[in-house]
Amino acid sequence: MRPRTLAILALAAWPLPGALGWGGDGHRIVGEIASRHLTPETRAWVETLIAEAGSGEATLADISNWADRVRRMPGWEFSAPWHYVNLPRGENVTFDFARDCPEEGCVVSAIVRCREVLEGGATADFDEPMALMFLVHCVGDLHQPLHAGYGEDLGGNTIDVTLAGRETNLHSAWDVGMIRRQGLDWREWVDRLDAGLSAEEEQAWAVTDPAVWANESHRLAVEVAYGIPEGGALGPEYEARCLPVIEEQLLKAGVRLAAVLNAITAAREERARAPAAGEDRF
Repeated sequence: MRPRTLAILALAAWPLPGALGWGGDGHRIVGEIASRHLTPETRAWVETLIAEAGSGEATLADISNWADRVRRMPGWEFSAPWHYVNLPRGENVTFDFARDCPEEGCVVSAIVRCREVLEGGATADFDEPMALMFLVHCVGDLHQPLHAGYGEDLGGNTIDVTLAGRETNLHSAWDVGMIRRQGLDWREWVDRLDAGLSAEEEQAWAVTDPAVWANESHRLAVEVAYGIPEGGALGPEYEARCLPVIEEQLLKAGVRLAAVLNAITAAREERARAPAAGEDRF
């Protein structure tokens, strides 16, 4: 069993490792966008869970990077595979749970597990506040295309590139490099992205199946992210092609995180209204 106090202290005591997920700002963007699309019931429930964590954090944006903080702490190494899924090379490859989520799990199985816990399957060592903190982060991770890339290059981590003349790797360029180059505070990103969201897009994007998200991200990894120029210099043309994808994926992740949380709340409320086994319905 992992003590809850360890998880709580990790929020404040451990720095973020580099090149993970969307980077700190990207995950905050996803969390804040989601918070703007919660039902009142879901918002109240989420605020209660965050308060129960006892960390002093208050919002989805605040807790969105917790999973990166704990993944390298003693006793939490089990969660490292929960941040990505590797798909094999090949034409028209799609996510296969049995093939792509080994025994130690992957980001898709982590999202499924977190949802199960939040819908009522909490255990002594995996409670609802912990599941929420993992869920917020993992949904963001799965929408970064290179978190559904190829295993042999570690989702672009071993592909050396230059961005604006600076040496980096492809994964890091997507996580933080191109986002930071826009010169916006993460809150400005949220305001700009959310203001451009139409009701039609929100409805169309509110897909809650993480396998669908994995397929979308893998397609974007293959068709966009891995399409680097010869020599590895990520110039204006590459950025112009990738930035709209980054923006849409951040926005989709926030919309979908909200959709998942709203669906969980609805399921909990439905279960609470249902009569217990053996009870008379009348």
